[in-house]
Amino acid sequence: MKSMIIKSAVALIAALPLFTACQGEPEVGTLLHPEEQPSNAPKVYINEVAIPTNAAKIDAAQTPVGTLLPEDATEFYVRLNRAVDNDVVVTVAEDAEAAAASAKVYSDAANQYSAMSTGAISFEKATVTIPAGKLVSSEPVVFRVVESDALKNLNGKGIMALKVADIKSAAVVEVASDHNAYFVLVNKKVTNFKNFSTSELESKTRIGTDEMTITFDGADCTQDLNDDATYTYVNMYNGPAPILCEFHTPQPLIGIAYRYGYYATYGPYSIEVLTSDDGQNWTSQTGGELEYGYTRSKVCVNFYGAVTCKYVKFIPWKCYAGIRYGADSNTPVVGELHFYKQ
Repeated sequence: MKSMIIKSAVALIAALPLFTACQGEPEVGTLLHPEEQPSNAPKVYINEVAIPTNAAKIDAAQTPVGTLLPEDATEFYVRLNRAVDNDVVVTVAEDAEAAAASAKVYSDAANQYSAMSTGAISFEKATVTIPAGKLVSSEPVVFRVVESDALKNLNGKGIMALKVADIKSAAVVEVASDHNAYFVLVNKKVTNFKNFSTSELESKTRIGTDEMTITFDGADCTQDLNDDATYTYVNMYNGPAPILCEFHTPQPLIGIAYRYGYYATYGPYSIEVLTSDDGQNWTSQTGGELEYGYTRSKVCVNFYGAVTCKYVKFIPWKCYAGIRYGADSNTPVVGELHFYKQ
């Protein structure tokens, strides 16, 4: 009997390793393996309080001579939520996933941003140091948006992300779970608008009244808008509407000039110039609405390159009275409208 008990005990002990192996590792959250607690290590983060937070807005203009971008570089600082006894060296880099995740965050009814691919950022300084005992990097991260396939392929508004990519320190330091990226919001326009230089436009050839017909609301106003007088004009009683010019033969349009009619308060404040070969399909040469502001003087609009076209639309979208007194007063009056060729 005693021999049988000993044999049974030996068999049970031998089976224990097999039984234990079948159980597997205890899962996170069980009593044997409690949930991991958040780290209390100091965190590297980015917190630029300008509006929008942690972001820079960059305007880009795609023109016939290339893409125009801001001359000044953009910069931001990297921070620690708690000082440490050692230097902390931080490197940031472009991050396409962070851009995609944040596109909706920065978008609203008026601004819909799409995530851009990497390659449009050129760093002047991507690695900075937070000195021992300090909370802010001694120098800022410095970068520029540059011409690239990413920018060329952008249509409208795009977003890029610069994220903390690497930390080096003798101290234990981690990247914050949020506020760990800086965003670049790009607004790209396709435009042929160059400048408002009067001398540049007047060095070109003004197209004569015998080479075109200008109409508004079906009525011929060619002479009224080319008599160098403000007391003959087109009055848009019902609000902004296009003035149409048809050249007798296609012309290499290089710019236009306009002036208020009758009363400067109702002169064009913002305008758009569109061209067409057939009078059906139109291209904006000003990249949409172009604002000059209130003036009593002639306004000259120069293009980067001449556009050969047969039709031109001139639309004064706003006048100063409309801006000051409301939509009911937004009834632009145009006294002069001149066209110039290369």
